Amino acid sequence: RLVATQVNYFWRDDVTQSTPPLMMARTILSMAATNMNENREHTRKIALYDVTVAFYHARITEDIHVKPPKGLVPEGMCWQLRGAMNGTRVASQCWGRKVTWVMISGGCKLVQVVPMTFYHPVLEYTCTVHGDDFLAEGEYKSLDALDELLLANFRTKLMGSIGPGCENTVSKLLK
Repeated sequence: RLVATQVNYFWRDDVTQSTPPLMMARTILSMAATNMNENREHTRKIALYDVTVAFYHARITEDIHVKPPKGLVPEGMCWQLRGAMNGTRVASQCWGRKVTWVMISGGCKLVQVVPMTFYHPVLEYTCTVHGDDFLAEGEYKSLDALDELLLANFRTKLMGSIGPGCENTVSKLLK
């Protein structure tokens, strides 16, 4: 695994990505547990997704060159980053912009008061993103649409679902 390292010569507060508070995970769990359909049945589920090599999905916004490990390029050569890379100061910020763009282009609205949290007004699902982990709640068909959105834009793994009819995947979510 390659990690770039930038030397911190001065303080910068513009290179962090806001993360949702723990309260948002509790809210999503509560929404799924308490919302019922017109027949007073619980039909919502919770899904957890993990994006593999998340930062690599985002484009870097600064001109950054890295010295690669010995033997990968001739002596004296370096790489210019095109994608965000672990260890660079702007990687999480670039990732946050990419996630926001994908979710909004998929029909979601950004929840203005909670960082990295989205709501789809038509499909009625809620999703919050902490780093490369997506936690969502909604009706089955709604979360199927979220599955498609995430799979079309990122290398995504469904880590598990919980809700009526999801008993076979509960262990993944609880580990």
